[in-house]
Amino acid sequence: MRSLLILSLLFLAKTWSKPSCPPTSILSQDGSKCFYVFPIFTTFGTAEAVCEARSLRFGSIDNVKDNVAVSDAAHKLFKRLGETTKMMWLGGIFDQQKKKLVWINGDNSTYMPTGVKNKVVRSVGYARHNGVGCLEMEVDSGLWFSTDCLTPVPFLCEGDSFDN
Repeated sequence: MRSLLILSLLFLAKTWSKPSCPPTSILSQDGSKCFYVFPIFTTFGTAEAVCEARSLRFGSIDNVKDNVAVSDAAHKLFKRLGETTKMMWLGGIFDQQKKKLVWINGDNSTYMPTGVKNKVVRSVGYARHNGVGCLEMEVDSGLWFSTDCLTPVPFLCEGDSFDN
């Protein structure tokens, strides 16, 4: 009887627990992941390596609420730090010929912010990188742009949330 009570309490604790993230990160809308904005200026490839070195993934965004939450948090962080940059790497690559966005972490989301879908993803300097561009977010608007992967800007990582 006592073991049944303990099992019931454990089940209830798990049922009532809510996903959470560390204080400086952003909980995703569905509660499955935490977003981390890194205000470190680096290239796309180095940003991916930093995420991996911290046991995180390069960030992908799959809905409007997460897009707004991430862009707002990044905008506030950059402003507080006195940064003038408006751009931040997301973990995606856009193939201009195939008109397809590919997320580095394997996410198969097709979400793109309104305004971007009609323009596909605004291409900047494709001649420099053979029609494949790395994905940036403009933090003021939340819109995404495909650009040269060697431009040093801050970046977004993600990791799994945890139950508290």
